[in-house]
Amino acid sequence: MSFSSQKATICTLNGTHNHSLTNAAALAVKPVSAETKEKIIQQFETGKTPSEITKEMKKSCSDLELADRSINPGYKYVNQ
Repeated sequence: MSFSSQKATICTLNGTHNHSLTNAAALAVKPVSAETKEKIIQQFETGKTPSEITKEMKKSCSDLELADRSINPGYKYVNQ
């Protein structure tokens, strides 16, 4: 197999997404925010269990925030 150095491939990146960044699937993979991590630590320091922390976080979230992992990471994250 030989390659020709006279033919080049040019890729142009335009920096846009071809999918929504605000739907539930996209929000579910966001990294947990530093503010949320700090809230979780503070609640552990008061003696709360992962289940109690998760329930409180869900109660304080709007419908959109429930899907946002950076705000509401879920039980698996809190319990790790």
